[in-house]
Amino acid sequence: MVDLAPLEDARAGCVATHSLWSLGAMAYSAVKAPALGFSRPAAAIRRDWIDHWMLRSGSGGSATFRGDDRVVAARPGAPVLLPCGRPHAGRRTEGNWRALFLPRDAFPRLSERLDLAPVHVVKAPYGHLLEDFMAWLDSALPTFGADDAATLPHAVSALLALSLGA
Repeated sequence: MVDLAPLEDARAGCVATHSLWSLGAMAYSAVKAPALGFSRPAAAIRRDWIDHWMLRSGSGGSATFRGDDRVVAARPGAPVLLPCGRPHAGRRTEGNWRALFLPRDAFPRLSERLDLAPVHVVKAPYGHLLEDFMAWLDSALPTFGADDAATLPHAVSALLALSLGA
């Protein structure tokens, strides 16, 4: 889905962890990893088409994203909305990174608004609300049952609607 490139000497290896949760139609990813570059070029989109958006944030690290003819710098914790159906690239520092994968079909009421949104940092105050929600998911998801996880898309939809002014 995304091409990754280490920013340090890869021959030495690295220590990283990754957890992935299925949340109904969505997925949540939590990664602790060293600094790296990432890209989703047009060739990858043609090869692996997914009609999703990704909401990313990191704690203890910062990132720079390029897409939609823009460069966006994100402070630690700031949520960034990325359309997976459009090329984007960037770099991130070492840290803990989280992502919510948001399929179009799960958010029909928001799809038009999300389609118009370029790569961007979700601004305060709702950016802080999304940031806190994603940090809460880190601690809550390991204790969730399947029924608990299935209700999360409704909460995410409401938070996104607030954040996008929809």
